[in-house]
Amino acid sequence: PGLPSHPQHKLARRQFAGKGYGAVMAFAVEGDPDTQNRFVSNLRIITSAVSLGHDESLIVHVGAEGRGGFDKYPEEFRQYGHLRFSVGLEDPEDLIKDITFALDATFK
Repeated sequence: PGLPSHPQHKLARRQFAGKGYGAVMAFAVEGDPDTQNRFVSNLRIITSAVSLGHDESLIVHVGAEGRGGFDKYPEEFRQYGHLRFSVGLEDPEDLIKDITFALDATFK
């Protein structure tokens, strides 16, 4: 709902009073399941989890088979699977460094 193109953007903007729209995102890391698992294993601050919702940053790997609605997933998600990342209370700079380190270590 943070995107102006979202049908409920105005409602979300009002409810969140311009202070953000949530802290969960999904993204794909190119590669086979082993590559995806290596990326998650290379994270040092963000914790691998089976579900989201905590005060610490968590990440869940969703395989290429998805969890319903597979046909609506972007092509990258259907091809590689995707990661759902829930931002916790850590310093944002630390999280950026953690993701950068994990990507560099995975694809070196």
